[in-house]
Amino acid sequence: ASFTGPKKLSFKKNDGSTEEMTADAIIVATGSVNAVPPIPGIKENPNCIDSTGALSLEKLPKSMIVIGGGVIGLELACAYSAFGTKITVIEAMPSMLPMLDGDLTNVGVDHMKKMGIEFNLECPVQSVETSPIGAKVVCKNKAGEIVSFEAEKVLVAIGRRANTASLNLEAGKLDNDRGRIIVNDKMETSVPGVYAIGDCVFGRALLAHTASVM
Repeated sequence: ASFTGPKKLSFKKNDGSTEEMTADAIIVATGSVNAVPPIPGIKENPNCIDSTGALSLEKLPKSMIVIGGGVIGLELACAYSAFGTKITVIEAMPSMLPMLDGDLTNVGVDHMKKMGIEFNLECPVQSVETSPIGAKVVCKNKAGEIVSFEAEKVLVAIGRRANTASLNLEAGKLDNDRGRIIVNDKMETSVPGVYAIGDCVFGRALLAHTASVM
């Protein structure tokens, strides 16, 4: 579906025909999709996967590099580490989980280190290259030196973006910030009667329980 005007939607039916409709209230709940960083080699390497791909693997990899030290990356890092996969986390920022309390993060990271997970902070990725075992991630460390890590799989978990590209928000007159819909405290958009909830909303945590509250 996509907007053709304020409170007006157009969508394709199963038979291929198009229908337009409106309603007293419309709720946009289209969620989010994985954000792919503009790093050379990521899109071309089939061993670079996103969180959806990490949940769909049919064979347990012996090793995995996780790019991104946020909630999704570390959650999957812990899961695969518990399954026996050797995990290496690469993060461009100086700390993991920057949105959380620092003391809590330190406790969590210490626990993950005891699980055998390796962390490389302030180590932005420069490129991804092919490797005999899967993929080689080339980084620049804090000292400015070029370092590389190899693994069977590379989980790219640097964040998510609102899944609104096909909605034609401009036609619907919905105020947004780079596709993230702006709402008030009642989750109402700039158009009365049109609401937005979940990951497609601007300025809220992209978490399932947050969307449920909305």
